[in-house]
Amino acid sequence: LELLAEVPAEQVTAMLARDRNAVVLATAAPSALWEWSGGKLTEIGRPAAGAIWDLALHRGAVVAAGGSPATLYRLAGRGLERWLELPDLHARCLASDGERLLVGTSGKGLVLGVDAAGRLGILVDSPFTEISDLAVGGGAVWAAALVGEPAAPKAADKGAQEETGEGERQAEVIGGSELKLPKVNGATATSEILRVTTEGGLLRVHRFTKEVASAIAWDGEGLLVGTGWEGEVWRFVADGGARLATVDAVQVVGILDGGAALLTQGPGGVVWRSADRAQPGRFRSAPQQYEQPVRPGEFRVDPPSA
Repeated sequence: LELLAEVPAEQVTAMLARDRNAVVLATAAPSALWEWSGGKLTEIGRPAAGAIWDLALHRGAVVAAGGSPATLYRLAGRGLERWLELPDLHARCLASDGERLLVGTSGKGLVLGVDAAGRLGILVDSPFTEISDLAVGGGAVWAAALVGEPAAPKAADKGAQEETGEGERQAEVIGGSELKLPKVNGATATSEILRVTTEGGLLRVHRFTKEVASAIAWDGEGLLVGTGWEGEVWRFVADGGARLATVDAVQVVGILDGGAALLTQGPGGVVWRSADRAQPGRFRSAPQQYEQPVRPGEFRVDPPSA
């Protein structure tokens, strides 16, 4: 590891490599945009309100997603410029799809598309509260939708829930905290993988009932999904999906270079894919070389088949 710069902020929320010699950073507390180049860190802009949650390079320009309120910014010669206001609380994640910019939001869980003329359209209105990540590949747009932090129930609603038992049916205890989970077909869920086809069709690829899909990436032939609650890596193709690996971390927060490496937290680290071809899909930590956790006798097939 090599320390390149100490950033004067509490948190770095996003990073983007502009080229081989320049990196753009977004920070929170304070909310600002920085550029590291030539061994020097320089502040290049601040949003008018809220924080910046993601960065993307789209049509040659750096675009920033922020909130609240949900806003898109562009980095121009004069600094950070407000570009578009979106109908939600936060612009959470970005992905470039040729001439179209894709935006995932938090609050209503929308996937929006911005065309070359700057016109805004809704691709997905999910039953979840947040789109945590977006990916483009295989002729489709992929999205990870999840449940955010629940709002506190109103005092008047508590009595009614106790009488009808509705609160128990709509709540699921995960890790000791109570989350209001969406109900679809009578079942609750923590997160879901969605696929939007080029024809505009919306397919629900997989629904997680415990794991939280936090990061996705296209590996050239399939979609890789990193989860939280338990650090796992899943892969989905046209015919279904499977869990590839369990890593020694609470959450996979990023998938790099088509799955060449993972970013984790709990503990924070970089986990590289093993070069051992006899064990495809396995990931191990280069500094620790820990043994791969396994669960003997357990397997899952999705969707179920003979």
